[in-house]
Amino acid sequence: MKTMSQTRVYVTAAACMGLLAGLGLLSLRAADVSVRATIEPRQVALGQAAQLTVEVTGASSARISLPQVENLDIVSRGTQSSLQIINGVMAQQSFYVFAVLPNAEGQYVIPSFQVEAGGQKVATAPLALKVFQGQGQAPPPPAVAPATSSPYVAGNTAPDPQAPAPAPRPSTTTPKPVNVGNETVFLRLYSPRNEMVVGQVVPVTVKLYVRADRQAELVPSPLKFLSDAFTVTLPKKLEQDQEMIDNTLYNVGIWNVAVVPVKTGDYTVGVEQSIRVAERVKMRRPGGLDESLLDAMFSQYRMVEKKVQSTTQNWKISSVPNEGKPENFSGAIGDYTLTVKAQPDKVKVGEPISLEMTIDGKGNLDRVNAPVLTSTDGFKTYSPTSKVELRDDLGLEGRKIFTEAVVPLKVGSLPPISFTFFNPDTKQYVTRTVEAPRVAISEAPASPVAAVTPTATPSATQKVEEDAKPAEPALVPIKVYLSPFVANFTPVFRNPLFIAAQGVPLIALVAGFLVARRRQRLENDPDYARTHEANRTVRTQLEAMNTAVARNDAAAFFTAARRAVQFRLADRWRIKADDITFEVISERSTELADSLKSLFLVADEMAYSGEAHTDVTLADWQKAIVSLLGRLEKKV
Repeated sequence: MKTMSQTRVYVTAAACMGLLAGLGLLSLRAADVSVRATIEPRQVALGQAAQLTVEVTGASSARISLPQVENLDIVSRGTQSSLQIINGVMAQQSFYVFAVLPNAEGQYVIPSFQVEAGGQKVATAPLALKVFQGQGQAPPPPAVAPATSSPYVAGNTAPDPQAPAPAPRPSTTTPKPVNVGNETVFLRLYSPRNEMVVGQVVPVTVKLYVRADRQAELVPSPLKFLSDAFTVTLPKKLEQDQEMIDNTLYNVGIWNVAVVPVKTGDYTVGVEQSIRVAERVKMRRPGGLDESLLDAMFSQYRMVEKKVQSTTQNWKISSVPNEGKPENFSGAIGDYTLTVKAQPDKVKVGEPISLEMTIDGKGNLDRVNAPVLTSTDGFKTYSPTSKVELRDDLGLEGRKIFTEAVVPLKVGSLPPISFTFFNPDTKQYVTRTVEAPRVAISEAPASPVAAVTPTATPSATQKVEEDAKPAEPALVPIKVYLSPFVANFTPVFRNPLFIAAQGVPLIALVAGFLVARRRQRLENDPDYARTHEANRTVRTQLEAMNTAVARNDAAAFFTAARRAVQFRLADRWRIKADDITFEVISERSTELADSLKSLFLVADEMAYSGEAHTDVTLADWQKAIVSLLGRLEKKV
């Protein structure tokens, strides 16, 4: 049975050969078979991994007999294939990638091993690897492409052969999954505690395991907790890692979430996540055709959606105890410290003092209220303002800063300031009390009495001079005459804007009538509705192809091309677009199947590997596909 990677090799080679030979661009002749094995890096720290790459040129498939080396685990990471045509010579290249995982330090030699390809047996050169004791971190895992709105994908294609191999790294914060068996995809829930109190913030880890040789993608829907006794804060970004479990390499998606219980009781808690997994669909092919274009393009693989549920845990949730609860307890749960600043350091009675009180620690900061003065005698207080500074996206740790104005009403000093919270680890109430900063408060000065200055009696000379001054102008009187009349009155019904406004309801009525007629025709005439939908979809996909060509996005281009062909054929044959498969096209038109073969063979590889190995540009592909759609519209 052929593997997925081998199938893509044949599809790619057939696509390029058929297209380019059909266009008369080259005369093909096979290249010789060659094999080369490399290992990078040649020195690694214990706990890291090296990448063994076997490059096979001139053959579409190969059988590799890897040797066993003591204290070295060699795990397959997948296959990557490409097709090169240089001066008329076609060279098929395949890269078989393996992760080499050392279990002890030392000097190792991977002996020569045989690779059977193209009917030949070729021996590789021995490879040396040095493993030393070190604390260096392993290389990061390969980046994975998200779905439409999904942050995690595990693929079955190999990474760039020139890139360093990712090292499987067991988790240091959560236990290793047990009873995994042969599961391809599974979900695990890890919690640091199973007893909680209402309002407590609990960090919980959820891990999604996908075998590294399988392709999968998340459904764009949030992680679901199977209980209504909690509120859940999800992370902004999904973390990624790799783990080796029972000699099987898994890609791991990690959610670090914050869970807050909202009601008491005993609960069985689990999580659920929807995921799409690629599964091969075996379909009957007509005689004489093998690995054909439409089989690879429409029906070789499909993404099957599954709901994966985690193992469950039993959680007990209670309320904070009433016994020993302080009067100033306001619902804060966690572990905190309290610091206080005051300014200015000198004031008079009646002048405000600004207190800055900082609560720092881990817990539910949203339920933390301001600390209080142990005594308000001789002080007037005002409602504080607050701001929160978090040190993580989930709000598990940070600080809350309160600013409060306090006005002394008499000479004295600020009283101590206290803050009370419940510590779920010790299951006790804790009151933090700190001495207020020293502020000198003094008496306010007495209000001065305004001095009365006698007014001098003006002399006779001053009176004469004041009488001689010209009088100030009086207020301007109201206008008592009318301005000239202007004959500019126009009746409203003669205003062009008024006339145009009357036509708006009529236009809307006509437009509504036409829309209703069109909708009625779509409902009563299935053929017209199908043709309308097909034309609309084809136009949309052509626009998507133009955008993909401008962005050089091959995956988007071939997806749009395939969809356009499906809808065009569905309209002509009066069947559903999703029913257009290889069998349907071959049964209806062998000539059409042959014409499609040279254009769309690489669509399946683009859909599942994200790469296309062809010398023909997307612009040339676009011209050929547009021409084909035109012929389908006229002749089919």
